[in-house]
Amino acid sequence: GDAEGAGFNVTSTVFFTPINSTGSIGSWATTTPMPTVRSEHSALIYNGRVYVVGGMIDQGVNDTSSVIYASINATGSLGSWATTSPLLAVIEDHGTVIDSSFMYTIGGIDRATGVRTSTVQYARINSNGTLSSWTQTASLPYALELSGVIADGGLLYVLGGQTTGALVTSTVLFAPISNTTGT
Repeated sequence: GDAEGAGFNVTSTVFFTPINSTGSIGSWATTTPMPTVRSEHSALIYNGRVYVVGGMIDQGVNDTSSVIYASINATGSLGSWATTSPLLAVIEDHGTVIDSSFMYTIGGIDRATGVRTSTVQYARINSNGTLSSWTQTASLPYALELSGVIADGGLLYVLGGQTTGALVTSTVLFAPISNTTGT
């Protein structure tokens, strides 16, 4: 459910646990918290770093365009958090995926205005973990939030989601990705 409204406690806490060879998991522990509380964001791992993209901050009051990242230590704990290139606009309930060395953010909503977006944007992940500036590419055919997103075999898939009002779709969209330019 959404974090808006009374009765929700948004946190900056980060938990981690080892995954055993049997597929079971170990005991949970906390590690370096995010610099601000955050919900409705996306999180990914790439090249030994965890990335947290957009979402809602300030105890569920404001959306953000910020992207933060931290290195994953050999023990599984996180190093200190750093900020990298922000998204093109504030957004939450978006999908984010990585293909090759590009991060893509798809759809979402600006909760303050209630406006969903069809925007698809991408940034190159640099070898030092930072992101290049975000660039908008071909948009979805309609505004969408709360979708599942997957990249595989040079294709970007967007699965279901919420469109206008409370309308939910089961439509699966896909488009080819050019791994050399990110578009």
